[in-house]
Amino acid sequence: MAEQDKAMLELGEDAVRLRRELQALRDRIASIIAERGRLYEAMAAVPGVEVFTRSEFKENNARIVTETFLPIIAVLTLIALAVAHTVQCPYCIDAYTTQCLETGSNPEQMMEAVHVAAVMQAGITLVHSVQMQNHLKKLVL
Repeated sequence: MAEQDKAMLELGEDAVRLRRELQALRDRIASIIAERGRLYEAMAAVPGVEVFTRSEFKENNARIVTETFLPIIAVLTLIALAVAHTVQCPYCIDAYTTQCLETGSNPEQMMEAVHVAAVMQAGITLVHSVQMQNHLKKLVL
């Protein structure tokens, strides 16, 4: 048998093997789709469980995000308010308090931002105590 004929025979065997593997994958996908349908039906039958189609899920998710999360400008303004407290700038605090209200933040969110700033400042103060400890070691030893 010529080399070219051997090569063609091997290619034919590979093609047959690949076709079988492709069919096995198609069968597996069909099985997964059928199982998904059965799970969907079973979930829909459970009292109190609401099952969404993909488009309903996307719409519901978008609504939740819109109603729950602040716009980025409001988040940035809350960060600015926190920084204003950290640097203790009374004019900045007044300006960003006003801007926070104008961008949709409420007083609770504003106070939470101030609390985060206070915690950060406390952490920074504690970290700087390492500087003192290192200097003490030099002085005492």
